[in-house]
Order: sequence, then C-alpha cells, then structure tokens
Amino acid sequence: VAILDENGKVISVMPAERMERKKEKHALTALFSRMVFKKKTDIVRLVVEKNLEPKQLVQIRTAIEKGLSEEQILVLINNQIPAEQMKEIINIAVYENKQKGE
Repeated sequence: VAILDENGKVISVMPAERMERKKEKHALTALFSRMVFKKKTDIVRLVVEKNLEPKQLVQIRTAIEKGLSEEQILVLINNQIPAEQMKEIINIAVYENKQKGE
C-alpha cells in the first residue's frame, strides 16, 4: 500500500496482507455448521453484567414470557433502553413475530 502526500507523491510504501475466506463446498453444510455451533448466550449473566434497573428486569422477563427471540432480547439488554420504551418495543416485537408467523 502506498502512502501519498497532499500532492499525490508517494511518501512511503507499507506492506499489506490479504486474507481470503475459504469457500464452503455446499451452502447447506455452511448453514448447518453455523446453526449447530452457535453459542447460546447466558442471558442471566448478561443482565447482571449490564446492571439493569428493576423495571428493566421486569420488562426483560416479560419479553422472555412473550416469546421474543434471543436476538431480540439481547438488543433490549445491550442497548439499555429505559423500561417504558422497552415495554413498547416488546409489543412491537410481538406484533412483528406474529406477522412473520402468518
């Protein structure tokens, strides 16, 4: 990689490595391996680490009870959304999940 000055003259050259991704033999094999080896998140540990407020914890429990996906729950936890907003977001997610199921 060449490093240029403001006039476009080469100041120095820096070595760069190129990495290529291995191509999977079959798309089905790749999909299966991702599904099988996907690490489950310890939601309880994550909630403790994020030090959520009691009202937020209630909303996380509600989200679990209403069947939100792990990914949806992680969004709620990681973004540390206020409890009042969490409630409405959970309702939107429930609606969205119903729409996907139809």
